[in-house]
Amino acid sequence: MPAPRRLLTAASAVAILTTGVTAANAAAATIAVPLSCVVATDSFSDPVLPIVGSGFTPGSFVSLSTATKSKPTPSFLTSVQADGAGNIRTAARRAQFNSSKTFDQSFSLIASQSGTPVAATTFRQVVGGFTYKLRSGGSPRQRIRYTARGWAPGKSVYIHFRFKGRTKKTVKLGTASSPCGVVSRRMRALPLSSLRIGTYKLYVDQSSSYSRNTSPQAREGIRVFTVFR
Repeated sequence: MPAPRRLLTAASAVAILTTGVTAANAAAATIAVPLSCVVATDSFSDPVLPIVGSGFTPGSFVSLSTATKSKPTPSFLTSVQADGAGNIRTAARRAQFNSSKTFDQSFSLIASQSGTPVAATTFRQVVGGFTYKLRSGGSPRQRIRYTARGWAPGKSVYIHFRFKGRTKKTVKLGTASSPCGVVSRRMRALPLSSLRIGTYKLYVDQSSSYSRNTSPQAREGIRVFTVFR
């Protein structure tokens, strides 16, 4: 079962062409996402996507939309009014992934005035936390892939396996890659020498030892039970 789901900001000629922004418009207005990677949360309302821009008509309203390579039709994100100097600054809700099973995706961000695209850029967005998938009815010793996303790049990521309030084992997933803090490892679902009936709690963070006070920290559980066949 999947666990609950808990940018690069360079405009290019390709991005401009695919989003319909002309070279003349792009020269007048610019837009950017000032993060190396956007880390999304479970909530669509959380403002996790910062956007800045310049060169817009002073006092005008700028419509912001997103699109992906496989879904090029722009999807409205938000609108913002340019200030007296033609600049914009806002924090929007996360972009909508193509699917509920998507955890890591690149987007085009398109700025339009009066229905006409005038600037574009790209950014990458990931779902923060970790994911895994268990085969239904399978053994807790089945080999699965744990993937963590949105952690501090360059630092190790760990899973702490706990049972009835005690840490049974801590496993290092690896080092979070740049820019989105992604690391993945294939191993046993519960890599423990002995197992008991009950719920094992999994805590993922960047501390080599477990503490309930560690932040950020993602949590999930795997239930072990007896099957009679």
